[in-house]
Amino acid sequence: MANTTITGLTEITSPASTDVVPIVDLTGGSTKKVTIANLVTSSGVAVTASSTTTLTNKTINLTSNTLTGTTAQFNTALSDGDFATLAGTETLTNKTISASQISSGTFKSTTGSPVYVYNKTDYPATFSNAAGDYLFQFQASGTNALGIAAQTSSTTAFLNTNNGYALALGYSGTTRLKIDGSNITLTTPGTAAGSAVSIDATQTLTNKTLTSPTINTPTIGTMNMNNTDIQNIRLAEFNGEVDNGNSGTADTIDWGTGNFQKSTLTGNCTYTFTAPSGPARLTLKIIQDATGSRTVTWPASVKWSGGTAPTLTTTASRIDFVTFWYDGTSYFGSSILNYN
Repeated sequence: MANTTITGLTEITSPASTDVVPIVDLTGGSTKKVTIANLVTSSGVAVTASSTTTLTNKTINLTSNTLTGTTAQFNTALSDGDFATLAGTETLTNKTISASQISSGTFKSTTGSPVYVYNKTDYPATFSNAAGDYLFQFQASGTNALGIAAQTSSTTAFLNTNNGYALALGYSGTTRLKIDGSNITLTTPGTAAGSAVSIDATQTLTNKTLTSPTINTPTIGTMNMNNTDIQNIRLAEFNGEVDNGNSGTADTIDWGTGNFQKSTLTGNCTYTFTAPSGPARLTLKIIQDATGSRTVTWPASVKWSGGTAPTLTTTASRIDFVTFWYDGTSYFGSSILNYN
C-alpha cells in the first residue's frame, strides 16, 4: 500500500460490503485487510448507516438522536403491545387515569349502552339518544351543576341541580320533585296507583288512615264512616236549606239533597217524599203564600202521634215546621206551628 496519510484518502460515504479497510494484526505484526461484511467484534457486527442490524442492549440518547416512523411501524416493532396516540381511536384496557380532566366523551356501560359525558358548553339542548343510553353533565357552579339523564324508548328521566335547587328529579322534560334548603316540593304528580302525594295538588286519596289530623275547612262529598263514631263535635253546620220553590198542587221533596228543606204552598199540595240513603232526622219548612188557606196531603209512609196529622196554619204568610225521624222505612212526624 502506498505511503499515504489517512486524511489524504478519498472518502467513501456508502461503502459496499466488498470494500475493504486496512487493519493491523498485532499478533502477526503486519497490516492486513478486511471487508466491510466481515468487520466484526467479539460481540457482534459493525453497524453502518444503511445496514439492517438488530441492536441488543443499546441505549439511544433521544436528546441528540431522533427515531422516525409511523405508528403502525412502531406497533409492528413492539413485541408486547401497541402505542396509543393523541388523536387516534384506540381501546384502552386495564388503565388507571390519575388527576385527569375529561371535557366530554362517550363511554360504554357494562352492558354496552353508551354513557355520554358533557361539560357546560357542549351539553345538548335536547337528549334523545337510543333507549338505554345515559348522560352526565358537569359544571363548576350554577344551573345544572350536575346532570344525570337516562333515555327510555320515548322519554328521558333526569336528576340535576336546577334553577338554584339542591336537587331536581324529573321525567319527560318536567321537574317532578324539587329540594332546596328548607322545602321539598312535588309538582305535577302522577295519577296512577302508587303516585306520590303533593302538598298543593288536587288528588284523590284511597284507603288512607289519618291519625290525629287537623283538617281546616275541608270540602267533603259523601263520607262513609263505616259505623264508626264521630266524637267531640262542638258545632255541626249545614250549608243551608233546600228551597223547593212554589209547591203548586204536587211537590216532591228529595231528602237525599239535604236534611232541611222548605216549600211555599201555592195550592192544596200533595207531597211525595224521596227517601235519603239511610236513617236521618229531617225538617220541612212549610210557608203559606199571600193567599193562605192551603192544605197538605202527606205520603202514606208518614206516621203521626196518635195516628192523626197536625192541622197546619192556614193564615197567609205563616210558617209551620214539620220534623220527621226516618228509620229507613217510615217517616215519624211532629210539628211546631204558626210562626210569622
